Amino acid sequence: HILLSGTELLWVSANSGGTLTVTRSLGDSTMVTLATNATFSIVGMARLEGDDSDPIGYTDLTTNSNYTQIFHKEIKQTGTAPYQDRWGMGDQMQYESAKSIPEMMRLIERTLQYGKRSAGSTTTPRMMGGYQEFIKTNKGSGSAISAMSSAGIAQIEDAVELAYNAGGSGDYLAIVNPATYQKIKASYDSSAYVRYAPEQNRFGTLVDTIVTPFGNVSFVIDRWQLSSLIPILKLDNVGMLTLRPWQVEDLAKTGDAEKKQLIGEFTFCLKLEKSHALMTAVS
Repeated sequence: HILLSGTELLWVSANSGGTLTVTRSLGDSTMVTLATNATFSIVGMARLEGDDSDPIGYTDLTTNSNYTQIFHKEIKQTGTAPYQDRWGMGDQMQYESAKSIPEMMRLIERTLQYGKRSAGSTTTPRMMGGYQEFIKTNKGSGSAISAMSSAGIAQIEDAVELAYNAGGSGDYLAIVNPATYQKIKASYDSSAYVRYAPEQNRFGTLVDTIVTPFGNVSFVIDRWQLSSLIPILKLDNVGMLTLRPWQVEDLAKTGDAEKKQLIGEFTFCLKLEKSHALMTAVS
């Protein structure tokens, strides 16, 4: 490797048990005095022609993990219910099952925000971790968004820059609370960005996507999103995994009632956490 300290380039030609053989002032670079605790930057690599291969730079592969989480709701109707006519409702059990799916999906959505990764036990259930459990590196403040000015816009770009500097690139999706979106919209819905013709009688704008030097950011409004956080996600590296899809199962009959259960098992997956960013302290 080629190392840099101040103005001096140094070439490392060998490593024996942590002892480096170094050629100083590589390329006639200016030599500096090296302190005992001097730090170096790796700025390149240069090999001798015909030299043998060296075992350098090995990294053990690592992977992250999450747990699946079971979502369940019991559906029940009395023995008389199937014989009662209800306008617009053919099968009450089928109707109640279908109506319960959005409720369960809201609970999954909330878990993506609050979930803490836990293996569970015989007395406590498994829980999948949400995005806060995985996005640890690229965190930026969103405290200026409430000002509805260029400062808030700059903070969004700063957060995307964190992901870019860590190796991320491409398009991102930012999930925002409705009130937060209003503030972002107000930052752009001004004379600094929008011009209207004198004869125009329809006003306002929607901010679907913003263009930054580090990638485009699209916005999705989510009424359940925490107002204090804005996850900025690389969609190629995030998703849900289904272990057991939603299904309605019959339960044993007890008394004068019919019972079924709606059940499904899912988990959240996020890879390459440095390709994402999380804005905190959003106000």
